[in-house]
Amino acid sequence: MAMTSIGDLTQTHFLRRHTAATKADLDRLTTEAATGRPADPGAHLRGEFTALSAIDSTLARLAAFGSVTDDLSLRAEAQQRALAHVDAAATGAGAALVTSAYGAIQGTAAAGGQARQALDAALSALNQRLGDRALFAGADSGGPAILGAADMLGSVQTALGGVTDAPAVLSAVDAWFAAPDGFAAAYLGADAAPPLAITPAEVAGLDVTAKDPALRDTLKALVLGSLLADPGFGTPTTRAALAQKAGESLAGLATDRATLAGRLGSTQQRLDEAATRNTAESSALGMARNALLTVDPYDTATRLQETETRLEMIYALTARLSRLSLLDHL
Repeated sequence: MAMTSIGDLTQTHFLRRHTAATKADLDRLTTEAATGRPADPGAHLRGEFTALSAIDSTLARLAAFGSVTDDLSLRAEAQQRALAHVDAAATGAGAALVTSAYGAIQGTAAAGGQARQALDAALSALNQRLGDRALFAGADSGGPAILGAADMLGSVQTALGGVTDAPAVLSAVDAWFAAPDGFAAAYLGADAAPPLAITPAEVAGLDVTAKDPALRDTLKALVLGSLLADPGFGTPTTRAALAQKAGESLAGLATDRATLAGRLGSTQQRLDEAATRNTAESSALGMARNALLTVDPYDTATRLQETETRLEMIYALTARLSRLSLLDHL
């Protein structure tokens, strides 16, 4: 029978190639056993990436929804705090104005001074920013939402034209807040930004701006009360009438301010619910993705042991062949 043999050099290359391949298998199986993940996902999935791609695409969308809900929730919380500051300032000023309506000029002046401070506090709250965006400026959030107290009062006093009797003052202040070149011009923002998607089938937005009727009317009552900070403004009768009107307006608007905060709270609740649903779905999809890309630990351990045995056998053969002499061969 004819016998075929290979040369020493060929045999050496043959052993080196199998040693390298076995070492590569050993490294791969060691990594898979340690991580529980396949070193080659394509081979593990046999080239079928449809399910994995669908899961990854959905997870990416859910991550985007999560960013939107986180941002809106953060801004809504900041708006709630600002509205609370406005309400507290307006409530305190309203009580002081109503009380002063039945006292001396010094009392109305002090209440007017408190109303002026409350106006400044309210406008500062409405001009608050979160990062580089104004909270109450709507879609145009790059700049302030509304004029400061000094500028607003200056514009209103110019519109008064020197009138000091109560009906004329009330009419002039009402006209300024209704005129296009009055409060509308003092509001420096824009309409509310359009709503954003927070789930595949739901959108939400923050539509509270500094020009909201509840805030506008609160500012009007604070401006009216702030006029009394000047002790020389109007007669005692006029001052008492204006103080009573401003104080009662601020007290009566408490319901509107609470309704505004409640509307914002409803949006916060929807954002929280959407975030919870998105998180639950992300967790479920993450588990499904892990199931697709998880190797069988028992099968991996078995193949790892087989590979170790094969590598040890190759080393043994190499050592034996390296000791082979011509005498042994013969």
